[in-house]
Amino acid sequence: MRLMILHQLGDEMKQFIALILVFTFSHFSFASVSVRQEGVGQRMNALLLEGLSKEKYAGLSILVIDAEAGEFVGHYGYRDIEKKLVPDSDTQYEIGSISKTFLRLAMASQSQIKLLDPISKYLPSTVRVPKPSGKDILIRDLMTHTGIKFSVPCTVRLPDPNDLKCFGVNLDADLVDPYKNTSRENNYKFLTEYSYTLEEFPEYFTEPGIFYSYSNFGTGLLGEILGEQNGSSFEEFLRKQVLEKLGMNDTKIEMPCDVYGSCENLAQVYSKNLATDNWKQASVWHLPGLSAAGGIRSTISDMKKYLLAQMRPETSGIQETVEKTQEILPEATRLLNSNICKEGEQQHADMCNPSPKEAYYGWESVSPQTVLYHGGATGASQAMMMFSHDRTFGVVVLSNSKVGKGENTLYHYPNDVALCAFQLAGKPVVDYDFCSRL
Repeated sequence: MRLMILHQLGDEMKQFIALILVFTFSHFSFASVSVRQEGVGQRMNALLLEGLSKEKYAGLSILVIDAEAGEFVGHYGYRDIEKKLVPDSDTQYEIGSISKTFLRLAMASQSQIKLLDPISKYLPSTVRVPKPSGKDILIRDLMTHTGIKFSVPCTVRLPDPNDLKCFGVNLDADLVDPYKNTSRENNYKFLTEYSYTLEEFPEYFTEPGIFYSYSNFGTGLLGEILGEQNGSSFEEFLRKQVLEKLGMNDTKIEMPCDVYGSCENLAQVYSKNLATDNWKQASVWHLPGLSAAGGIRSTISDMKKYLLAQMRPETSGIQETVEKTQEILPEATRLLNSNICKEGEQQHADMCNPSPKEAYYGWESVSPQTVLYHGGATGASQAMMMFSHDRTFGVVVLSNSKVGKGENTLYHYPNDVALCAFQLAGKPVVDYDFCSRL
């Protein structure tokens, strides 16, 4: 009984962020478009206007860069429904887990912390560090989601398996800013608790490196380690090492409204439950202890600089750092794919991987290796960034809304938009008509 509950809760925690992704909004017709690109841009504009009329989203901004045809920028809907404010290139959106790519870029910018170092090397002596199957969890494992089997800092409260013990997280049904009380200290407390849980149920904790379990906690912990080792917060280190060098001055974790009480350009966020057809303003999120996992907000103007840095590293001013994040990690990939599910195996029950993956330093990719990408979602925002391996085509989509049915997400709209753009450009990622979903 205790083992079953632990296992189920582990799966729920790992899936927590993934299950709270996508929403939409009401009857809007506003759109602002800048097109230097024939074909793809015009067709995307028509599809996004249609999606707006069908209430697929509240507000959305998109950037498409084609090395041959130029660029397309579009803004649709509202960044604030009540005030009838429209989005523009300076509107700040929550980018969710795209933040993880910034963490990895920050990692690539320094040499003090090595991928093959155990995380225990950088943690206070007061922290009880878990060792699954007697193996050290490595820095690489945190980067590739192969070291921690909980997505958020919540684990079974021992000895009572019916309760969760959470550290700075409020898992209420409405998801009102649930991570606002996370902290570096709470991360360390959770690691100690995780260590005890692992020792209680070792059969559920595969050795690091050979499983895949998407962990927001793991990435957030790495961001805090990176900041602490440099005597700062993660945001301060990121700004010095990456954001300032790319000129991304409006990309932030701590928002002006947190300091001055005003966030003029911040997109409000909205959710819609298809079961009741009710729209409501949702909560923007703060993730002080897990900011590297999903706490960054950015604009299309800044994300253009970020996308161009990925597509044209030689012009970025940090070429070596950018190119490092686009390198495949052969050993991590080998370990990651050493436990592919066999026919009939259940992914979570047997702790196997459902399909082959390629582990890159900074990005994600699945076979066939045509694009590097990362998506993101918070309580009521979604985002996607995707660019081709040959650096000829790239897309950024930022949205301040999501639509679901009951407690379940229906789909990740920016993901469909990005894949549709590749499809229209004659560079389909998979054999499926994503444009039909818009």
